[in-house]
Amino acid sequence: MRELKLEEIQQASLAILDEIDRICAKQHLTYYLAYGTLIGAVRHQGFIPWDDDLDIMMPRADYEKLRRYFKKKYEGKLKLCTRADTDRYIYGIYRVVDPSYVFENTNEYELGYDGGAFIDIYPLDAFGGEGPEEEKRAAKVFWKINAMNQVYGSWMKPGAKTKLWRKPVKYLCWLYVKLFKGGKKYCRRIDRDFRDIIEEEFSPDDAYVGVVAWDDRVVRYRREWFEETARLPFAGREFSVPADWDDVLKTYYGNYMALPPEKDRHPQHDYRLYAKD
Repeated sequence: MRELKLEEIQQASLAILDEIDRICAKQHLTYYLAYGTLIGAVRHQGFIPWDDDLDIMMPRADYEKLRRYFKKKYEGKLKLCTRADTDRYIYGIYRVVDPSYVFENTNEYELGYDGGAFIDIYPLDAFGGEGPEEEKRAAKVFWKINAMNQVYGSWMKPGAKTKLWRKPVKYLCWLYVKLFKGGKKYCRRIDRDFRDIIEEEFSPDDAYVGVVAWDDRVVRYRREWFEETARLPFAGREFSVPADWDDVLKTYYGNYMALPPEKDRHPQHDYRLYAKD
């Protein structure tokens, strides 16, 4: 097998995004370029030169519709990876994968899974109302889910390398999931559990939305920033973005137009991708 260069990885993931864009238009689903991909669209009209993945967000309802579409109606070469149906898949987001490539995880603290070239899809959920008390409540729910993800991750990685001081913690997490969460059955319901928590705690009319189920910090966006979409150029194409993309990026990154230090201008993910012979 031949290892792909960065430019080839970008083209492989771009082809997946083309297909997602086509599916969403046909199925009347909303998506938005997100995170570094959205910065790339604004700052570079394409990939951040050193970026090695693509990210999009979808409103929760459309996110779940896309999952059902892949499960029941999609007839192309791509597949949708979730914790419920992909062995050793640890992430709390959906990932659309092109399995005609071979994915190799190079992070010794994680497990590999049967993947390929990919794009990540993040669910955009209601995330509380106005005022400091609502902000505190939203943060409390977020960190509860984050802790559940940490426990799940520790349980899922018995074969991965572990720092010595974490081994007792990992064992306790494994024991907790085995005894109280149904063991292997937990992977089939954990994302549903998160969805139920979010629906119970927050309202579809909340002033704020955010990625509650899978992020490393609390970031809340004004709901109205996502009520309309626009199209921005990206690598010779156009893709969907929040109409208020500037507010979205400033909220998450601050001065997103500033380039990072040169030492940080390199791919951020631990994987290799290979073309099949």
